[in-house]
Amino acid sequence: MKRIGFEVFVELQVTIMCHSIFFRVLIGLLAISFVELAGAEPPRFGRFIAQEPTGRAGRAIAFAAASSEEDPVMLRVDAEGRLASDPTAPGGLRDLEIASDGQVVVTGDRGTFVRAAEGGEWRQVGDLPGQAVAIDGDSGRILTIGSRGSESDGTVTAVDSVGGDVLWSRPRAYPGARGIALLPDGSSWITDTDRHRLVRLAADGTEILAVGDRGAFPGLFNTPSDVSFFNDRIFVADMLNHRISTHRAADGKFIDQWGMHAVMPRQGEGRIHYPERLAISSDGAMVAVLEPFERRYQSFGRLAEGEEPSGANLPGRRGVESHFGTDIDAAGGFLAMWEPESGSVLAFDTRYDIPIHVATFATGGPPPAGVGRLASIAVDGQRNDVWMLDAGHRRISRWLLRTERPGELVYDPFMGRFARGWTYDLLARRVAAFQNVTDPPWIEPVDLLIRGDRVHVLDAAGPSIVVADRDLEVVQVIDLSEDITPVQFAIEEDPDGQVSAWVLTDPDAGVLRRVEPDGVVATVPLADAGVREPNGISVAGDRLVVSDRGSDEVVMLDGTGSLILRTGETGAWDGGLWRPAGTTVLPNGVVAVVDQGNHRAQGFDAVTGEWRLSFSLGQGHDKPMLLKSSYVDGPEEIDSEDAKDVP
Repeated sequence: MKRIGFEVFVELQVTIMCHSIFFRVLIGLLAISFVELAGAEPPRFGRFIAQEPTGRAGRAIAFAAASSEEDPVMLRVDAEGRLASDPTAPGGLRDLEIASDGQVVVTGDRGTFVRAAEGGEWRQVGDLPGQAVAIDGDSGRILTIGSRGSESDGTVTAVDSVGGDVLWSRPRAYPGARGIALLPDGSSWITDTDRHRLVRLAADGTEILAVGDRGAFPGLFNTPSDVSFFNDRIFVADMLNHRISTHRAADGKFIDQWGMHAVMPRQGEGRIHYPERLAISSDGAMVAVLEPFERRYQSFGRLAEGEEPSGANLPGRRGVESHFGTDIDAAGGFLAMWEPESGSVLAFDTRYDIPIHVATFATGGPPPAGVGRLASIAVDGQRNDVWMLDAGHRRISRWLLRTERPGELVYDPFMGRFARGWTYDLLARRVAAFQNVTDPPWIEPVDLLIRGDRVHVLDAAGPSIVVADRDLEVVQVIDLSEDITPVQFAIEEDPDGQVSAWVLTDPDAGVLRRVEPDGVVATVPLADAGVREPNGISVAGDRLVVSDRGSDEVVMLDGTGSLILRTGETGAWDGGLWRPAGTTVLPNGVVAVVDQGNHRAQGFDAVTGEWRLSFSLGQGHDKPMLLKSSYVDGPEEIDSEDAKDVP
C-alpha cells in the first residue's frame, strides 16, 4: 500500500490539522470571552431539537403561521424550485417568506409572487428574476434581491405588496447578495455575500451602514448567505464559517453565535455544514437552519441559563478530509482545486500514482491578486499556468506555477505567482466588439478550459461559449438558446487535436448539450441512463464521464449518452460519494472527481469504474482504508462489482 502524507509533509499536515480543529477551538474560546467582556447574555439559541431530510438539496424554508396550540409547519422550496406544499405556485423558485399576517411571498426565475394566508391565487408583484425575498405585512412592502448570474444580480427592489408598484430600486448594488430581512419600520438588512458583510438600508433604500468583513472571529463572516429578523435581533447564516451568528438589529453589533462545523461526514444534531437559509417561528421559539449540501434542515430552540449549544464538543477525525470547491482540472504535471473557506488554490503533482499536494497559493482578499468566490479553475498543461474564474470579484486571472527546484518532489509555498487579470466587464466589451454590437452583454462565466493557445469560457448568462486567445482577445462566440442552463463543459477533439464539439451539462433539464463549432446544438437525453443531476464532465478516450450530484454516482457514457457503466454510491467510505462535482482525467487515465460532501477527491478507473484512490491535502491512499463495513453492515472490502458494466 502507498501511504503518502505524514512521512513527507509532517509540518504541513500538522499545520492543516491545527487550522481545521484546534484553531476552531481557539475561536470558540475567544467567542465566549468576547461575549463575557461585552456583557451580553449567553447565546439564546443552539439547543438541537430535530433534523429533517429534504431529499435533494432544498432551496428555501419558512415556518407557516400556526395557532398557539399547533406545532409549526414548515414550507419548503425543493431542489427543482417547487413549493412542496402547493402545486399551484409558480416554478423556478429560489426563496420564500411568510409575513406576520400570514401572506406568503415567493421569488425565482419568473419573478415575485404573493398570495393571501388562506390560500387562493398567486399575484405577480415583480418580474425580475429573484434570489431572495422579504415581506412585512405591517409596512405593506416586499423587498427582493435579483437572481445571481442574471442581469438583475444584486439589484435590490422594494415594491408595494398590494399593487406591485416599485417604491425604489438600486440596480446591481450588491452583486452576489443572497439574503434579505425586512424590519417593521421599512428598513432592511442584506447579506452582502461576496463582500462578507451585512448592509443595512433605510426605508427609502439608502445605505445606512455596513458591518463585518471576511474572517472567523466572532462578528466576522465568510460568505453570509441569509439573514432573518425577530424582535430586536437578526440571525445570520454564516455559510463558510458553518455557524449561525446573532446581532443587534439596530446597529449590527455582535451578540452571540452557535454551531460547529460537522467534521465527520453527515454529522448533525447541532453540528452545522454549509448553512444557506434560515427560518424563525412566529413565536420566536425555534430557528430552522437549511443545509442543502447535507440535504436536510435542523431545528434549534432556546438555551436554558448555563446550557451549552448542542454539538459543541469536538468529534474525532478519520480518513482523508479537506474542503474543496466544485471544480478540478489536471494537465501537464499538475492538478488544481481550491479551498472555498480561505480562497486558496491547491496544486498537486500528478507524476505519481497518487496526486501529491505541493503548493497552496492565493488567498481571500481584494483584487487583483486576492480571491473572492471562485467558480472554476483550469490548468494550462503546456505552460504550467492556472486560470481562475472569480465570480465574487467578477474577474478572470492567470497564475504561474514556477518551482524553485524543478524535477524535485517538494512542497513549495512560493510556486504560485500572480501573472495577469481581466474583469468580466472587459471580456463583455470584447464580446460586443467581436459581434459588432454597441451594448456589452451581461456575462456570467461558470466554467473555463485551456486547450493549446485558446481559452474556452462557458457563459451561463447569455448563454454562450466564448473562445479567446491567452490575452483574452475574443476569436469566437457561439450564442446558445436561452432555455439552456449550463454548469460545466468538456471539449471533444478530432484526431488532429481540433475542437469537434463542446459538451455541456444542463442539470435543470437533466440533459447534456453537444455544441458543434458551427453553433449547431444537439440535446443528449440522460433519462434512460438514470442520471438525475449532471454536473461535472470530462472526456476520457471515447467516453464521457459525468458526475451525478443527485444520485451520488459517476457515470460513463458513450457519445450518444447511452450508459456504459456507473460507479459510486451514497456513502463516506472509499468508493462512496456525497454530491460529487467536477471531474478530470489524470495522466494515468484515472478519472478524478471532487467528492465534495466527503471533503476529498477520489479516482475511478475510466474503463472498469473500479475505485482507485482517495486523496486530499498531504495524504492519500490507493488501497481501501475506509471500509463500507465501518459505516454500515456490509462486506469487509469494497467489491469491484459495485462498478457494474451495463449489457
